[in-house]
This record gives sequence, C-alpha cells and structure tokens, in this order.
Amino acid sequence: MTLRGLFPLLEGHPAYRAMHDPLDKGGSAQLALLDPVRPYLLAALWDALGVPVLLLTPGPETARRLADELALFAGEAAPVLHLPETEALPFERLAPDEATVQARLRALAALARAWDAQPFRGRAQQDGSLPPCVVASLPAALQRTPRREAVSAACHTVRKGERHSMEGLLRRWLALGYRVERTADASGTVARRGGILDVFPAGADLPARLEFLGDVVESIRSFDPASQRSIEDVDAVEVLPAREVLPALGDRVRAEALLAALSPDGCRPSEMDRVRDDLSRIFAGEEVAEAGFYAGFLNQGSLLDYLPPHGLLVLDDPRKLTQAGEELDEEIARLRGQKEARGDLPRGFPSPRWPWGEIRPRLEATQHRLLLAPWVQTPGEQAPGLEAASPPVFLGKAESLADWLRRLRDGRTLVITRHDRRLAGVLREHELGARVETAVEATPSSASITLVRGYLSEGFILPLPDGPLAVLTDAEVFGTAKVPGRPGRGRAAAPRREVALAELTPGTYVVHVEHGIARFVGIKKAAGDGGEREFLVLQYAEGDKLYVPMEQLDRVSPYFAPSGEPPVLTRLGTQEWARAKQRAKESAQQMAGELLKLYAARSVLEGHP
Repeated sequence: MTLRGLFPLLEGHPAYRAMHDPLDKGGSAQLALLDPVRPYLLAALWDALGVPVLLLTPGPETARRLADELALFAGEAAPVLHLPETEALPFERLAPDEATVQARLRALAALARAWDAQPFRGRAQQDGSLPPCVVASLPAALQRTPRREAVSAACHTVRKGERHSMEGLLRRWLALGYRVERTADASGTVARRGGILDVFPAGADLPARLEFLGDVVESIRSFDPASQRSIEDVDAVEVLPAREVLPALGDRVRAEALLAALSPDGCRPSEMDRVRDDLSRIFAGEEVAEAGFYAGFLNQGSLLDYLPPHGLLVLDDPRKLTQAGEELDEEIARLRGQKEARGDLPRGFPSPRWPWGEIRPRLEATQHRLLLAPWVQTPGEQAPGLEAASPPVFLGKAESLADWLRRLRDGRTLVITRHDRRLAGVLREHELGARVETAVEATPSSASITLVRGYLSEGFILPLPDGPLAVLTDAEVFGTAKVPGRPGRGRAAAPRREVALAELTPGTYVVHVEHGIARFVGIKKAAGDGGEREFLVLQYAEGDKLYVPMEQLDRVSPYFAPSGEPPVLTRLGTQEWARAKQRAKESAQQMAGELLKLYAARSVLEGHP
C-alpha cells in the first residue's frame, strides 16, 4: 500500500516550497504544522529530495507512530526503519530483547550503507527505490553504538558462485555474535550439516541455506524456519552483526584502559570482580546476557555518526527534545549516584548513553536539517507554517458526514479506514460516490472521495492551491479507532493478565515482567511524549521507583502468593529478578523431565484385567 499519489499536491504550496528549496540545496529550514500532517509532509519531502533521513522525536511512542505512518504514506516497500531504545535503565543489568537489538542494527546498517551509495536528487530513483529513513526517539539516539566504520566493515554479502571457506564464514559469523545451533530457526543463529551452511541473518525475515561444492557457493535458498523446507532460490544473502556490544566492533585497547581506570572505592569487591570477569568473557568472545551494561566500554559511536553528509536531519519539536535530553541527563546522574552509594557500581564506570550536553551541539551544528515546530494559534510565536485544521468528529453519524463531504465541493477527500466496504455502502445510500482503492498511486481528481483500507491515528484538512485535501480516519468518522497490533518481536509472548486498575489500591504488590516484584504506589500524571501522560508508580527495594506508562500496562500483573506472606521487593538494576526467573525455568524443566519419565514408566506397565 502507498499514498504517494498525494505527494504532488504539496508542490504548489508556498510554505512547502519555502521549506523544500533550501533543503534541496543542502541548507536548513523550519516549519510549524499540526502533528497529524507530519507523516504526509515528511514522506513527500523524503520522496522529493531522495536523500537519507534521520528523524529524531522526543519520546518513544511518537517515534513508533511516525515510523508506522511514514510507511503508510511512502509505501510498504519504502525503507522506513524504526530504531528502538532498549528497555534497560542506565547501569541496569538486564538482558536486552534480541529483536530490539537487531532492529537497531538493521537501521544502523542501512544508514552505514547509504555512505557508500551514490547520492541522488529528485524523486525516487528510476527503480522507485529510496535511501533509508530512520526514525528514533531521543533515548534511542543517545545510546552508544558501535563505530560506523566497524559496522560497515562487518556487514557483508555472500553471493551465489563466490568462493568461501565454510570454516572462515563460521568464524566470521561467530565473531559477529551468531550462535551455532542444531537448526537456524531463530534470528542470529547458524547451523552446519556437511556441505550446507544455514544462517538466519539478524533483522532478516527468513533464513538462508548455502550449499557448497568444495569452496564454491553453489546455491542459496531461503527456507521456512519452522518446517526447514526451501522456499525460493536467491542470488545472495546479506549478513549483519547479531549483537550491538561485540569486541569485533569495539576498541579493546580503549576498553581495557577504561577498566583499569575504575575506582573500587566504596564498591563491593564482588561487584568489581564481576565487572572484570564479564569483560574478560566479552573480550574472549563469549556471550554475556547483560552485555548492554558494558556498552560504554566498547561502543564509542553515535547514531549521528551514521547520517551521511548529504543526509537530512529532522528534529521534531526541538523544545521538547531539549527538555527530554536534560531529563535523561538527570536520570543518569541520579541512577549513578544511587548505584555508587549502594556499592553496586565502581566509580568512573562509563555510561551506556551519550550525555545530552555532548549531542546537542552536534545537532545544532548540522547544516542540512529541518526543524519541525508544533502549530500554535498565537501570531508571532512560531516558525513559518503549513496551515491546516483538524476535521470534525462525526461519531458514526452518516448524515452529518455526508453533509460535510458535500460542502467540501472541489476538494479531495481520502478516508483511511478499517471499514472501507461498509463505509462505501453508507455513502452510496446518501448518493455520494466513493472509490475503494488498495493504494493511491496517482493523484486523485478534484471533488473525489477515495477510501483506503488502513490505519492512521488522526486526520487533517490542508488548504492547497488546487483545492483542499481532507484526510479522515476512523477516529473522526466513527469517533474511535482501534490501534493495530505491532508485529511480534521474533517470538510469541506469553499471555499476561492486565492489571485491573479499579482493583489496584496503593500498597498492592505487582510484578513487572522485566523488573520484578514491586509495590504499587499510585497513578501519576506528568508531561511526557505527546502531552500529559499517566504512569503507574511502582516502588522497589531501597526506595527506588519505576514509572510505567499506561500503554505498557500489559507488562505489569498482580502478585499472588499461596502463603499470603508479603513478598521481598526486587532491587532495581540488579540480576535478582533475572536469576529468580532462571531458577523458575530450571525448576519447571526439571519437573517436566520427571513427569515424562513417570509417563514413560506407566506406559510400559501391563494393565490389570
């Protein structure tokens, strides 16, 4: 699906031209506009300039939503990549979600490749392709990354007909964080059987099977990871690093110097020993589950290093970015102080995040950038704007919707809805013709109504020289819209019971799936990404608090204890909860084994008549 047919409508708008023209020459621009117009404008601009784009947002939810909506306008095949933030707090020993790490590496690799590609200007290349557009929240952007040059050198392509040593490829893939398994059925794994190498590249949709004749790659086929059956022949397979913290991507000499500079004053000896032991294992190429804890030792790159010189930096709401950056710096200082005071962290331990004070000057010094400001109604308080309005909300009232559409006259109306067929029938009953399309490839004609199946959070009305463009969504037409579920993170999540807020009272014990057992304190409203947000406040051992956004409610469940005794609260930033989960897993596996032996023994017993 794509909505690229809407892009030419912007070209004659004075505010769009005033923004586009300096950017097309490598300069900078700023623009104020309503939030719902952002994905449309950015997708059209990206398509017109034909350069790599890095879009930074203040918070994670805005980044995820913009990535989804940019892909809707630009098309499913367009390389819109969301670079997510890991869930671990700074200085917290928490194994990262593999899908999150691989999504980050996929986005970094796409930008690294754009350095080597020939820059081009104007609407997408003749084959319709575009360079990458990477969307990241500020917390994701501040996380330290491997150096761009290291990632670029690590990414490689194996092609059919090339000569490769199987042992050499295996060694290379192991150095990039791949695990050898019996079958390559999960991202980041490899398997070998005779003259066959299977690899499931990080970030790929399917694994690939390489058959060798001597040292020659005779064939490459994609295959189903579940059934292991071949799907189709392919000419090549691209392999990216499988982990973000690797000796192969870092500077070992520098890491050892940082380790030597740590001060043991006030730190528990067991913690110092653990840091030395973990880093020794990382340097030896062993897999350490909490390797992200040591990102400050090995990762000396920044996301900004990956944007090519001809790329465009887009800053969404610079004021909120600054506020978010300052808050993140305060959070790091607070967490460091707490850890050092408890003896859980050596003094001088390098942070896994870049300080906002170091990144902000780099953002301000970037020449090719676009500043997007929120639209305000007070004259003289905003940048040049692309004036737009929010459409009315019809709450499912067909007559009101039909009357409004008739008054639009020569305008173009696009309705992005999950109820396209149903809505088309309703409009026919009111003598309004509407085309149901799967995509908008060509510019709609004036006085047209087009229905497209899909999801967009909000609509807008944009006055244009050739008549207004009205984009409606289910939120306006029906008064509500169900947010589509995002694709899974590479494995099925176990079903969890959501907390019933009506039953939660201060003092109730709950379990956070990543952080462990806590006491529910209450609900707090605070300014956050996209305005005021509500958070569950969870209190952990030693008074530490965790603020859980309401949209992450499914990560929290009530605590139930058979004995009725109050539980011991988990200490944030330690391995207590991970060890407890591992013990439970091992206990369950042991019990399952004993049950299997019992059932096997029963099956051979003769029954009694």
